[in-house]
Amino acid sequence: MDLDVPWGIGSVTETFVSVVVLQLAEAGEIDLDAGVGGFLPGLAGADQITPRQLLQHTSGLGDYLDD
Repeated sequence: MDLDVPWGIGSVTETFVSVVVLQLAEAGEIDLDAGVGGFLPGLAGADQITPRQLLQHTSGLGDYLDD
């Protein structure tokens, strides 16, 4: 195994990321209903997209694989 080779992990990590985000929300570090503009400043409309929407796949963002 070469540590310099990127691995495509696809949707495998969605569950892990969701758990960490919910733990951060429980600890008061992340507001699930606040815009994500501070985390994704280059994303158009990021201030209207919330972590809750991203976790629920309801943010309105298109599938990047289609681009």
